[in-house]
Amino acid sequence: MFRILASNAYKAAKTVYRPISKVSKTLPILAHVLIRPHAGAVAFTTHDLVEPLTETSTALWNGEPFETCVPMRALKDFLGVMKQNKDEVLTFVFDPHIMRLIVTTDPHDGMKSRTEFKCLDANEFPPVALPS
Repeated sequence: MFRILASNAYKAAKTVYRPISKVSKTLPILAHVLIRPHAGAVAFTTHDLVEPLTETSTALWNGEPFETCVPMRALKDFLGVMKQNKDEVLTFVFDPHIMRLIVTTDPHDGMKSRTEFKCLDANEFPPVALPS
C-alpha cells in the first residue's frame, strides 16, 4: 500500500506513457505500466523491448513489497481526471489474490471514490532494475 498525490502520480505516468504500438498488440504486457514502491517512492516503468522508461515519485509507502502491471492508458486517463484536484491523495492497494490494484481517495464531503484496475503478473514484464 502506498499513498501519493494524484498530480504526482499523473506526472510520473505521463512521463513514461507510450502510445500502443504494433508490438504491444502482440505482447499485451507492453501496454501496461509496472508499478513498484521502494525507498519512500514509487516507480512507474514502461518498456518497448528496446529500452525501459522509468519515473519515480515520492510516496508514503507502508513497506509491504509488491509489484504489478496495470493497463497504462486506463491508469493515465484515470489519473488525468484525479489530478484536477491538486491536493487529492490517492491510496493504492494491490490485492494479489484477485490481481487487482484498488485506488481510493480520501473522503470529501462524506464521499469516497474507489476504482479497481485488473492487473497482470509483474513476472510477465521484461526485466528492469529499480532506479537507485
